[in-house]
Amino acid sequence: MALWETLRGTADLATLRAYPELKYMPPQQVQHWTSAQENLLTNSDFKPGVARTVIQNRMRLLKALYDGGVKILLGSDAPQRFSVPGFSIHREMKRMADAGMKPYDILRSGTYNIGLYLKDKDNFGTIEVGKRADLILLDANPLDDIDNIARQSGVMVRGRWLPEREIQSRLDQIAASHR
Repeated sequence: MALWETLRGTADLATLRAYPELKYMPPQQVQHWTSAQENLLTNSDFKPGVARTVIQNRMRLLKALYDGGVKILLGSDAPQRFSVPGFSIHREMKRMADAGMKPYDILRSGTYNIGLYLKDKDNFGTIEVGKRADLILLDANPLDDIDNIARQSGVMVRGRWLPEREIQSRLDQIAASHR
């Protein structure tokens, strides 16, 4: 949903350009995204009302699918316009909650459901003996508020623990490389 709002032109360009995670992207990429968004918004064929209707309908469709028991798969299609890998997923989870999905089901859409969908290709999605050890340790309960998923103490990637300070150090190096 978050990406569609950008691509359809309903996301505010100033808000998009203020995303803090853009510092992890090459400046020429951010400029390319900005130019593409400006071109969309100034195109004579762009109809803001139609764009808003499309997004409202997509939100209703997501809610109807969810209410109908369809297994939803979490994803953000990053990298796309203003959709930075590792960060855009948080906005996507927020939009899923805005559509009416419960936090538990949003988390399940990014873990169990994806593991089930890819079961023939990989071994993840649940915490079980023999499964790949990819975990996030949080400082707050995401079942209380899906935004708590961003409050990470660290992550376990294929059984290797990465504390938040190490992750932030790596991110700082990436940001420095783009200054």
